Amino acid sequence: IDAALLAVSPPNPEGRCSFGPTVDFLADLWPRIPLRIAHINPCIPDCGEPTAVPLAELTHTFEAEEPLRELADAPSDEVSSTIATFCASLIPNNATVQTGLGKLPGAILRALDGHSGIRIHSGLIGDPVLDLIERGVINSGHQVTAGVAIGTRRLYDALPASGIRMRPVSVTHDPAVLSTLDNLVTINSAMEVDLYGQAFAEAGPAGWNSGPGGASDFARGALIAGGTRIIVLPARAGQASRIVAPGAGRGPVSLSRSDIDIVVTEHGIAHLKGRSHDQRAAALIAIASPDHREHLARQWRDGPASF
Repeated sequence: IDAALLAVSPPNPEGRCSFGPTVDFLADLWPRIPLRIAHINPCIPDCGEPTAVPLAELTHTFEAEEPLRELADAPSDEVSSTIATFCASLIPNNATVQTGLGKLPGAILRALDGHSGIRIHSGLIGDPVLDLIERGVINSGHQVTAGVAIGTRRLYDALPASGIRMRPVSVTHDPAVLSTLDNLVTINSAMEVDLYGQAFAEAGPAGWNSGPGGASDFARGALIAGGTRIIVLPARAGQASRIVAPGAGRGPVSLSRSDIDIVVTEHGIAHLKGRSHDQRAAALIAIASPDHREHLARQWRDGPASF
């Protein structure tokens, strides 16, 4: 990379400019980028991260106040609330939880209201994490580590004094770091899961919608840590099943069958770890939409010729 535009806070008394709520990649990369142009934005909070860039290391700077983009937490519906209740039953007290943003992750975090000693280690966090801190589900101190915080002004204002540690991807997504976390539970979503237990998360009916994201990093770290890797998704999208026959998932495989321990839909929990192919398929069919279970079972019985 020859040049980078950095959005940072005004320099602190030590002359360092914080990346605020968006630490993820540039905090690791800027030392290797020769041309560093910084937008110094007074709206960006100083989160005190060790990767803050020294003002003297910036090639050019300009200062302009620009309100941070806000994203309100999506309200739960019946499906997401049911999935969240199932998922919360799989998370023990004193667990370290990784999840993201959106309706399902928000519902899952809200479902942890009766838990204690929860820690968060994730690439993305939003307002629901702050809610857990305020309600005592997450203990005070450095119990939350994240690369990006996207939420409302309430979250941004709370960051400097919240105990939330903002860190780059070399910390949040590093399997060596993840492997040291106690009771690590990773929770990621997918567009579809096939009967082999493979997850597809990069394409939908309208085409491509993302890259693979960090789910594979977290799956690898949780495996080394002896943790639990959960995929959550509604059982259907419109009239279409999101539990599909092998090979029927859209796009490439985002998580292999060895990257997933448990799949959760609004119809229940499928435990896949250590099970045979037939047992895995039966468990996934049992949590598919009832309208599709017979067809999926027939496809599995008929074998590869029907896929």
